[in-house]
Amino acid sequence: RDSVYSVDPNADIDVCNTVDVQCNIVSSNPFMLRAQVSGDVTVDRVRFYADGKFVNEEYHDWYCLQGGDGPCQAYTVSGKHTFTAVVYTDEGETGQCSIEATVP
Repeated sequence: RDSVYSVDPNADIDVCNTVDVQCNIVSSNPFMLRAQVSGDVTVDRVRFYADGKFVNEEYHDWYCLQGGDGPCQAYTVSGKHTFTAVVYTDEGETGQCSIEATVP
């Protein structure tokens, strides 16, 4: 799951941000990131990107950069990066958040 895939940089250009989502760093060492969705929506999936490259897709509540059905797992990375989470709901709504982090 540590593989990083390149994606079309315009793939998510139609994100409308109708869903309230926040990117939260759960831990900085080891690095763990979680997308937290607010409101009365049913999340279908959350796609995570590091510096614009696809990293992971989550379908389970917790919605972590490096997966897991419970607490987040560590994502191996160091240096300064921009992480983005894109949320897709069952109702067709979307939202995204981004956070910049420097990981030791």
